[in-house]
Amino acid sequence: MKALVTGASGFAGAHLVHHLLESGDDVSALDRPDHPSERLASVRDRVTFFSSDICDADAVADALRAASPEAVYHLAGIAFVPTGADAPGRVMDVNLRGTVNVLEALRRHAPAARFVFASSGEVYGPLDDASLPATEVLPPRPKTIYALSKEFGERVIENYRREHGIDAVVLRLFNHIGPGQDEHFALPRSPRKSRRSKRGAPSLVCGSGTSMRVGILRTCATWRVPIASPEQRRAHPAR
Repeated sequence: MKALVTGASGFAGAHLVHHLLESGDDVSALDRPDHPSERLASVRDRVTFFSSDICDADAVADALRAASPEAVYHLAGIAFVPTGADAPGRVMDVNLRGTVNVLEALRRHAPAARFVFASSGEVYGPLDDASLPATEVLPPRPKTIYALSKEFGERVIENYRREHGIDAVVLRLFNHIGPGQDEHFALPRSPRKSRRSKRGAPSLVCGSGTSMRVGILRTCATWRVPIASPEQRRAHPAR
């Protein structure tokens, strides 16, 4: 399958690119010109790279036209939640307008491709035990600018699905962790701060002050199922 991954040099994007290559897909990668690509250094000769910002509608359209994908995995965006408080306009610009640019390019140049959107569990807002497990029927109650940008992105996708027939899937991802994740995220920071706390430094406080819920990201089950046939989905359900 011909796949295009936006945000391909990011933490989750790079893991996805590696997985798609291992699955035998023909992979194209789209990311900012200034984004470091060390995570993809080992597969550079196996991937077609497009260097552009998703806020540049013309560049995104050129990449979609050249890649001619059968599946588009849209992971590009600002993922660090606190950025919304410091630069709310930038978060909305990248996460929302960037998503519109990808959808519009898809509509014009690859309308038959399946579009898989990396949304966030943050759209649910704070969850108490009575709200768990959080399913698709739970109403979104976004609390942060980041969460709002993701919910608005979901609404735009629904519009493109309804008005233009775009075949789209939304994944609401929770916290996940793995090799290569930036240390400014809470989970990679925890072991380092735990070591510091043993030396008398302040310890990390997560969530309500006692725990942090972590979702398990199984790349094959989570990312391949949305583009599989109904028979394949039943044979390999996501867990």
